[in-house]
Amino acid sequence: MEKMSTPALHESASKPLDSAWVRAQFPSLQLQVNGHPAAFLDGPAGTQMPKQVMDAIQDYLLNANANTCGAFLTSRRNDAAIASARAAMADFFHCEKDEVVFGQNMTTITFALARAIGRELKPRFERPQAENYCEHKTRRRGLRFERRRHNQSGR
Repeated sequence: MEKMSTPALHESASKPLDSAWVRAQFPSLQLQVNGHPAAFLDGPAGTQMPKQVMDAIQDYLLNANANTCGAFLTSRRNDAAIASARAAMADFFHCEKDEVVFGQNMTTITFALARAIGRELKPRFERPQAENYCEHKTRRRGLRFERRRHNQSGR
């Protein structure tokens, strides 16, 4: 049997879910407005964050917040945290650790991926798409659009 990077909770399969315990893990669920319980579900990036995640972030910021691949203690801790996170995600996705990549946010990662793919596309694939898009947009606006032939330099 494969050894996972994170321990599995085998005994949890036979126990009923303790919803009171689960709620207690989320400090924001203790919020009250005008004496009534309230939960704000307005943001995917941490509106409802468990205490364990808050503690882990605080520990990272205090003890390992550094550039990667440095020769100093906080940098080595940072590298170890990234390696551990990659191993855990590889277990989760059933892939190799080197197939896991982290980035600033999903928007930045998506733009980087699009640029990488764009470098591999040949002009014959890009130009018709752009021209069709322009023709479509200009026809909708009632404008006249003329195709121009491009010379070898693309001008």
